[in-house]
This record gives sequence, C-alpha cells and structure tokens, in this order.
Amino acid sequence: FPLKLGLSSTHHQLSHANDKNGQLNFAKYDHFLSEQLAYFFNRLEQFKDHKGSVLDNSIVLYGSGASTTPNPRNLPTLVAGGANMGLKHGTYWSQDATPMANLHLSILQSMGIEQESFADSTGTLSDSIFSV
Repeated sequence: FPLKLGLSSTHHQLSHANDKNGQLNFAKYDHFLSEQLAYFFNRLEQFKDHKGSVLDNSIVLYGSGASTTPNPRNLPTLVAGGANMGLKHGTYWSQDATPMANLHLSILQSMGIEQESFADSTGTLSDSIFSV
C-alpha cells in the first residue's frame, strides 16, 4: 500500500526507517491506515444486527508491527467493538510477561468458544479487559 500512496518504500522498509524522512513517510502511511480503520469501524457501526450494531457484536483486533527493531514485544494493539460481548471500553492494559495468546484466548472465550488454551497462552485477560 505505501507505494500506491506515492511513497517510495514498502511497509517493511518504512517500519525500520531511522532517518527523519523515512519516519515522516511512515507517519503518512500510518495516518492512512488509521483513516481506513476509522472508516471500517464506522461501517460496522452503521450496519445493524438483531442486538445492536455489527460492531457491538464483533471484536476487532488491530495491531501494529511498527518497530525499529525485530523485537516483537510491546507493540501497540487495539481491541475494539464487542460492547455486547463483555469487552470493557476505555481501558489501558499492559503487562510485559503476558503472552499475546492470552488475549486471543480471551476473545475466543468471549465468543462462547470453550477453549482451555491457545498457542502459548498462560491464562486469560478476563479480569483486565472483559467483564465476562
């Protein structure tokens, strides 16, 4: 997508940019992605389901692979929607030693899927971001 926006680098190249111009280009690309995400959320909110909007009855997990290093830790992740699925909104959660798979397992369980573990999960985040 960056090339279609007139940027001269791929997503991967932009994500590792360490010069000012590269970081500005990555910011432009990130802004574009944020606009697309907002559009997607608005469309999900507009479509109504039997119990509210499609957004209320869906959980959207959006993560960023933006890092100047190959370290896959502490990457920003957004969990949206799910108002009818027990998702607590307006919260910030951070724990360094907790696997991302705990979030995935929590999402599965919020959808009624009886699963005891997922990948390298060590538990769930039920008390942190889910009220169920």
